[in-house]
Amino acid sequence: KALIHHKNLHGYYFDKNLFLYGEETEFCLNIKRAGHKIFIAKDAIVYHKISHSINPSWRESTKLYYMTRNAIFLANKLLSGGWLILFHLYFPIARLKVILTKLFELKSKEAFSIIQGLVDGYRKMGGKWGAQK
Repeated sequence: KALIHHKNLHGYYFDKNLFLYGEETEFCLNIKRAGHKIFIAKDAIVYHKISHSINPSWRESTKLYYMTRNAIFLANKLLSGGWLILFHLYFPIARLKVILTKLFELKSKEAFSIIQGLVDGYRKMGGKWGAQK
C-alpha cells in the first residue's frame, strides 16, 4: 500500500472502492494535487499475478465490470460541472453499444458484467465484485 505524507492526504491509501482498474490513475492525481511530481520508470519491470487473482473463464467479464464501474467512480470523484454532466450523458450510451456488441457475439457473460458495472457504479457499490452488502 502506498502512503502519502501531505497535510491534506496524510495516511491516504488506494481507494478500496476501486479494487481493480483505475486505482493508479486516482492515486497519481492525488499525488499531483499534493504538489508532488510523477515520473515514469520506463525501464521498470512489473509482475502481476492476474492469472491467480481472476478466474480465467471470467477474466474478460471481470475486466469489463471493474472498468465500467470504476469509470463512474472516477468521473464522480474527478470531474465537475459540465464535464461531469457530459460524462453521465455519454458513458451509459457508449457502454450500451458494447453490451449490444457482446450480445451479438453471443458473449452474454461479458454483456451482463457491463450492465452490473453500470448498476453498481451508479448505486455507489464499491469493493470486490459480489462482496458488497
